[in-house]
Amino acid sequence: MTWPTLQIHGWQETRATMHMWTQIVGKTRLALAPFQNHWWHVPLYLSSRGLTTSAVPWRDQTLELEFDLVRHVLELRSSLGQTAAIPLASRPVAHFFRDYLELLESFNVRAKFLKRPVEVRESLYFEQDFKHRTYDPEWANALWRVLMHTRNVFEQFRGEFVGKASPVHFFWGSFDLAASRFSGRPAPRHPGGAPNCANYVMEEAYSHEVSSAGFLARRRDVPALWRTRRRSFSSFSAAHTWLPPRWGGGIARRWNELRFRHRKKGRRRFTVEPGAMQRVPTRMRWRRSGETGAERGPGAAALRPARSP
Repeated sequence: MTWPTLQIHGWQETRATMHMWTQIVGKTRLALAPFQNHWWHVPLYLSSRGLTTSAVPWRDQTLELEFDLVRHVLELRSSLGQTAAIPLASRPVAHFFRDYLELLESFNVRAKFLKRPVEVRESLYFEQDFKHRTYDPEWANALWRVLMHTRNVFEQFRGEFVGKASPVHFFWGSFDLAASRFSGRPAPRHPGGAPNCANYVMEEAYSHEVSSAGFLARRRDVPALWRTRRRSFSSFSAAHTWLPPRWGGGIARRWNELRFRHRKKGRRRFTVEPGAMQRVPTRMRWRRSGETGAERGPGAAALRPARSP
């Protein structure tokens, strides 16, 4: 398997622009789709061309918005056979947002949503955002291929769990791919604190005990794999496996290693040092836990297969 490099000059600027674009499209799905627990009606999904909303209900029809990262267009399709697209190219987010609203209007779609990004420290209204304006087609395509390879591994990981598990989905707020497993038990209320994001958003997302794995493309230095576990906020822990400048398949080997060790050793599981995560993880260490629940430490029960309530 050949993994593309994401270490292309100027990739941070393209990533920041794509983050704003996916927020605009994701907010449209949020506005139109019926609510689901843990905000599962909100994310985007990997497709054979890029990132898609999947079919979203609108009146007596359905709509689908897809970032085609092969042809580099944002395409809008309806179940009535209509289709239209706008190009993905270097230009301010304000111009993209203007064309996007015109695209929705041409389909007679009116979606009401907050017109500025969330989960970012600098939240500029989309129509006023002339800061983010860079798009490198090569990097965008490489990101999609990396996400697709990662998704394929996560799908295998998800299929080995018999309890409640999330789809493998792309959250546009944090700009990461994630897959989660749930124990079925409620969790203490999350304290919130995500920048420019209401506390009730995180309260709903983490309302039950959860163990998640993901791929974060939002870091300034290098994209990263991560794994988190949440039973209570005091025992919240996380791990990040940083990617090298050149992939060479290392990421796939690392996750397959963890997956097969988890399968072969039964109750022996990979966890992380408790308390490793504050607001921004700085030093993470993998460790293998002991045989008993007490040795595994707080929150380990969330990793056991359990039926959803």
